Amino acid sequence: MDHRFDWILESQRLGFIGPSAPDVHLEQAFFFSSIVSDCLSKSPRHSTPTLFDLGTGGGFPGLVIAQLLPELHVFLVESMAKRAAFLDSCILSYGIDNRCQTLHCRAEILGHRIEFRESAQFVTAKAFGKTSITAECASGLVAVGGFVLVSDPPAAVRTESARWNDKYLMELGLQREKIITSPFAITVLKKVKVLGDRYPRETQRLIRNPLF
Repeated sequence: MDHRFDWILESQRLGFIGPSAPDVHLEQAFFFSSIVSDCLSKSPRHSTPTLFDLGTGGGFPGLVIAQLLPELHVFLVESMAKRAAFLDSCILSYGIDNRCQTLHCRAEILGHRIEFRESAQFVTAKAFGKTSITAECASGLVAVGGFVLVSDPPAAVRTESARWNDKYLMELGLQREKIITSPFAITVLKKVKVLGDRYPRETQRLIRNPLF
């Protein structure tokens, strides 16, 4: 394994990622990176593009994306203190602190902060939570014209209409751009209109009353 990703073994030892072979996690993160890179190549740039990775946890895919795509400024969103501290140590260890930052906070709170709200070109989510919660939190951070990349369970791809509700996605200013099924299942959403002020909702309402 490339020495740049030695942190994966420590992340696994600490229980921040599952028991799957590290190469599987890494390959999926590479795939996320390739989609982001492809989108970047097709879009004009006037400033440094930004990406928020929701619930980065043990480092996937956000930390890998930060290492692979130096043209991005990456924010690793993590609400658990131990995981956030681990991510901070990795960022410093690999000398990418000038373009990668851990935000120890809940995503739905960040989405209401003026410096972050609807500011990013990309939001990624590997295993953040329920689909509706992911969409609501992501829309608070992604700018109109930007993209949200969400990892899907392979079986869900066959029933994407049940997993994604187009009516409520549009309520959040999002629409499905494409469904990718191989080598990993990822849904790409595009931000098409400004998010209403009431979203994302506060934590308890978000969890107890998901939109879909």
